[in-house]
Amino acid sequence: MLFRSAPATLRIDGGFNDTPVILTGTTDSFAQMRDPAQRFGVALDLRSPAAMIGFRGSLGEPVDFDDVDGRLQVATAAVQTMLSVFGASLPANYPLRIGGRLSRRGDAWRIHGGEGEVAGSKFAGDIGIVEGGRGAADDVELDLDFVRLDLSAIMPEGSQP
Repeated sequence: MLFRSAPATLRIDGGFNDTPVILTGTTDSFAQMRDPAQRFGVALDLRSPAAMIGFRGSLGEPVDFDDVDGRLQVATAAVQTMLSVFGASLPANYPLRIGGRLSRRGDAWRIHGGEGEVAGSKFAGDIGIVEGGRGAADDVELDLDFVRLDLSAIMPEGSQP
């Protein structure tokens, strides 16, 4: 059957936490998704009014979005607006752009060899996040090199760097 070996396409128009979101992508075939001996290739783009997130890579466990390996690109004009889509609240009204190799194993997410810019300050390095349990804080590890970091651009108004 042809449909079992053909690549799949995906388009979801919806919302998350009162924010319109569109997810588009292409993936390997459903037959390949069911073959545990092969990695499952994906190309996904998530767009909202606040941000764009793109991923090109493969998954070892496609149904669980686990054993992830691929290239991630993230861009937003305002970090606080992007984070509000995920239910987070942070006074961060500045732009962020980052790209790097994304991996995920269980609760551990990592961006290797990342390059980007936060509030006009360019950086390179690695970012790690280990998800906390339900209702618990996540552990965040930043190993970033900045040519110049303007703390006044990222600190909440009225605070001192």
